Amino acid sequence: MLVSMLAATAFAQEVTFALDDAKAQSLGLDTSDLEAQLSAAIDDQLNLSDPNTYVAKYANAVAMSTKGMGVDYASNPKMFSVGGSIGTAVSGVPVSFSRGPENLPEGGYAFMAALHAGLNLGVLTPGDKGPLDHVLIYVSGLGFNPPGSREFEASMYNFGAHAQIVLGGVTSGPAEWGGVALTGGYERSWYKLSLGQALPITQEISPATVTWAAEGAYDLSATADTIPLELSTNLRVTVLTGWVGGGVDIVPTGSATSVASLSGPVSASAAGQNEQLGTIGVSLAGTGQADLQVPRIFMGVQGNLFALKAFGQLNIGLNQTYGGFIGMRVAM
Repeated sequence: MLVSMLAATAFAQEVTFALDDAKAQSLGLDTSDLEAQLSAAIDDQLNLSDPNTYVAKYANAVAMSTKGMGVDYASNPKMFSVGGSIGTAVSGVPVSFSRGPENLPEGGYAFMAALHAGLNLGVLTPGDKGPLDHVLIYVSGLGFNPPGSREFEASMYNFGAHAQIVLGGVTSGPAEWGGVALTGGYERSWYKLSLGQALPITQEISPATVTWAAEGAYDLSATADTIPLELSTNLRVTVLTGWVGGGVDIVPTGSATSVASLSGPVSASAAGQNEQLGTIGVSLAGTGQADLQVPRIFMGVQGNLFALKAFGQLNIGLNQTYGGFIGMRVAM
């Protein structure tokens, strides 16, 4: 029996092999080559090479994931706006709105969904056209475990509160300019991926197919508290409204951690022969911080069918973090 250990103490990770040299050789496998190739496959599938940088991208994605979900930039509501949206954010990778086929996403990732409700404070003084008609307040939030069949299962929650001041008159007719909106608020978002079932990692190592059946715990979680400060405007032409804006997201606290303790048997098959070669163990601990300030631009489009609205928004952070969502709302 050969026992070896590969470690990277700077990132608090460790991969331990306990393999039967004789059984490996009976399949035509060299143990050193077997360990090297399996280590590379495990590193690729579980993102072991630099966990601190990897989880920092998660913190940035979670900070971006709720931006715009809790505010109505398009409807110019005179009374209220209520609705919901779903979307994702990524960080450190090209623009994408899916998690990808990998066991763990390639870069930072977060899925979010939120409900929002907004009130125009002008309803408190009906019939009196005054400053309160230009002030809106919003609350938002949601928490649940998104359904899925993957080995890593997700859970999330978020909540927020925003205030919006609209400068400039709104004209009626087939075209309507919504003025300039100043929006600020507070948001908290949390996202977690946890290993919920056995995770097989398979590698072709000539002349055999080798599989490590990893079991145990692997948790990756990120939390962000953000203060978005934004300037935006919108324009409606008949049934379509477009909006653009920009601002900065201040992140007083944003962090992510990864903790793993995995072990499991290694099996191999070649030319009709099957062998249990031994075991592999993996331990991992990583921590990362979100960027403290992120300049961001955003844009969106909304279709209007009387009070019913369907909308979508794209967020572009200047730290290679991107987010987008779609949703429905009723606004009057």
